[in-house]
Amino acid sequence: MNYRYDPNEKQLIVFATPEQHEKVKATLEKLNAGVAASLASPGEVRLKNLERSTAMELFKQILPRVRFSSDEKQNAIVAIATAEDHAVIRSLLDQLEEKPEEEDLKT
Repeated sequence: MNYRYDPNEKQLIVFATPEQHEKVKATLEKLNAGVAASLASPGEVRLKNLERSTAMELFKQILPRVRFSSDEKQNAIVAIATAEDHAVIRSLLDQLEEKPEEEDLKT
């Protein structure tokens, strides 16, 4: 197998058998999936029942690598995070924003 990178076209050129090409393709797909999952992107969560500053402090403690900012007009938090971290934020927020059942309030 021979390969080279063409910087002008930004491509990897591989000279190989069909079987080797399949292995190279599978390896590159795995690498690309890992890179995409690890990239941080912005995401906004709007708050219903939580105070913005309280929610931000909680999220900062749980996810210290995530950058958070606040949108006062929308009562929202903006997070620069990976897809995995966005899922954690959404899950936590869903649990925190859940209103207690009326029966729970009576006890």
